[in-house]
Amino acid sequence: MASATGALWRRECYILSAPLPVAAGVLAWFAWGLYFLAALQEYQAQAPRLAALSTPRGASEMLLLPANRLLLWLLALWIVFFAARSIGGEYALDTMGLYRRRFATLLFAKAGALLLFGALLALPFWVCVAWLSAGTRFDCGVLVGVAAAQALILIYCCAMGCGIALWLKQPLGSALLGALLLVLSWLLPTLVPSPAGLVAMFRWLSPFAHAELLAGGWFTLQSALFIALHSIFFISLIACFHLEDR
Repeated sequence: MASATGALWRRECYILSAPLPVAAGVLAWFAWGLYFLAALQEYQAQAPRLAALSTPRGASEMLLLPANRLLLWLLALWIVFFAARSIGGEYALDTMGLYRRRFATLLFAKAGALLLFGALLALPFWVCVAWLSAGTRFDCGVLVGVAAAQALILIYCCAMGCGIALWLKQPLGSALLGALLLVLSWLLPTLVPSPAGLVAMFRWLSPFAHAELLAGGWFTLQSALFIALHSIFFISLIACFHLEDR
């Protein structure tokens, strides 16, 4: 059993080491690097004033939060696309039936590989943080919140991408629908100005709103409910679609 699980894990890592995922990851690194360099230049211009004020939280938020917002989008789009491609590809190649009895193991292997490679996309961000920490005193609460926000987006988008792909059973349509849902979850709280209850509902449904709260150091009861209820929803959704295939 352990050897079979290891074989599935190596298989999924090999699939994600193909040229397309690697090229997409490199482009994401490049885009984030250009943005971070521009943000760093702006931060360096403000650094003397911030140092004189002795506000590590303000300095941390000024430099890290805008860069983190871009990184969250890169993580979300990358993992939704390749989650849909990974599971949708199994249906396109008609290989999903080979793993019916080991569906849970296959899904965990796919999710684990996706999360590992998604975390690698965030690695340059934390390397830059470690490098800048030699001359900048970052606020520990902001760093923990940023890490929690990245973890939330990775896990949420992985679950959503897998669920959509199990429903549509084809890669491109699943990826496009996942990207559309992400854009809507980000735009609706700002595009719909009233009523207040509807705006609050859209904000609660948006993973980016909760990630923003976490990055700012706020973990609320609403975020806890969001995580708990969406975990139940995605697990139930994946289980239902799997039972339909049996």
